Amino acid sequence: MISTALVTRNRVAGVVGLTVLVATVLSWRAKEFSSPTQQLSTQQLSIFDVPALRGVVEAGKSNLSFVGTAVEWWRLEYEDGYAQAAARHYNLITMTNDCKWSYLDEYNFSRCDAGLEFASAQQMGFRFHTLLWMRGGNPAWLDESLASADADKKQQYLHDHVANTVSRYSRAGVVAYDVINEAVCDFGYMEYTRRDVDGRWVASQEDCFFSKYYNATLKISDWYSGNDPVDDYETVIDDAFRQARLFDPDALLCLNDYQDESASGFEHRKSDNIYALVRGMLERGVPIDCVGIQTHVDLGYNDRRNWYPGEYANYQRLQDLGLRIMVTEFEARCTNMGVPCKEWDLDAETTQAELYAKGTRLCQQFPACMSFTTWGFTDAASHSNTDGRYGNRHPLPFDENFDAKPAYFALFETLSSPKTPLIIDDDAAPAVPINDNNDINPTTA
Repeated sequence: MISTALVTRNRVAGVVGLTVLVATVLSWRAKEFSSPTQQLSTQQLSIFDVPALRGVVEAGKSNLSFVGTAVEWWRLEYEDGYAQAAARHYNLITMTNDCKWSYLDEYNFSRCDAGLEFASAQQMGFRFHTLLWMRGGNPAWLDESLASADADKKQQYLHDHVANTVSRYSRAGVVAYDVINEAVCDFGYMEYTRRDVDGRWVASQEDCFFSKYYNATLKISDWYSGNDPVDDYETVIDDAFRQARLFDPDALLCLNDYQDESASGFEHRKSDNIYALVRGMLERGVPIDCVGIQTHVDLGYNDRRNWYPGEYANYQRLQDLGLRIMVTEFEARCTNMGVPCKEWDLDAETTQAELYAKGTRLCQQFPACMSFTTWGFTDAASHSNTDGRYGNRHPLPFDENFDAKPAYFALFETLSSPKTPLIIDDDAAPAVPINDNNDINPTTA
């Protein structure tokens, strides 16, 4: 367990705070991460008082090339301390929305350009998110046009967009593009009843179809429906990667998705289908370089049987294909979306820190896993805190006041000790209840 004494509630500054943190880190390094609670400082440290996460990576102390975060253009421009904090701790950024097709059209590339310029000025890498989101992020005119376009016209829209966008950024130091975002069927959803915050998995293929071409079950989108041989542009995924490679021969080209982390339990069908999809792409010579694994989790994941062994197995099989892995949107929420966070206390923060530690440690076990990005860095600016009904889910390593939470210390420690193995003992953990009455079309993966 992580030291509960690391949670602090009285702000100290400057030299005093740094001295306390250094003593804390030195004490941790002398022990196993799962050691009993240590009697350390209970003082709160600001995001500007604690050592930079990027410093660990850039000093070569981590197995990762990047520790990243997601940022928003307007916060970089107008919110006090936001840009400085991001630049201090991270050497890779992703724009949450500003590089999506609809934003590129609305703002004539200016917001995405500004994000890339910020990254360059701060010597940070840049992840482009996203060239094509299969169910969202399109300008209104495109949605209207796709509704009546045949496959040839759809192909023209795609080729023009990828050519215009990637050629604009190809010499600007983009590390990776999320070429395709969220294409694969979810195969179900978590259902919550009353006060049951752990939930059960309800299997479903609603709004999905099995693609023989990809040997995977995909979400129906405006690009294809699975039942219209004239208007379906089913090869759009392959074509997007091939077009992107034409205009940027150097950047990593990624397929990005969520709820696919583990090859075990309720995620295994989506995970298996993504594996089948990318394996087939490689066999066809499609220039895919990496898989982005989003990893939006909540505190309940820490107790789910076989989830971590399944995650390890999934990373291993992707690495065996020769693909790179990027953790792209990590967050550890109090609860899943739509479920109230009944209590946020020291125990919850400790569990959250363990999730951050395990996530970072898992990534560092695999040479293929090159980056660990959180979907934001402060609870003051998180998409998981925008639920007006249920409020804050506290998902990120710094709190609403930009103070370091135990999750920060977990990140710092695990980045600093990459050779420490991920030890998982979940024999007693409960399995997620699964209501699986649907005939799910298996792949041959």
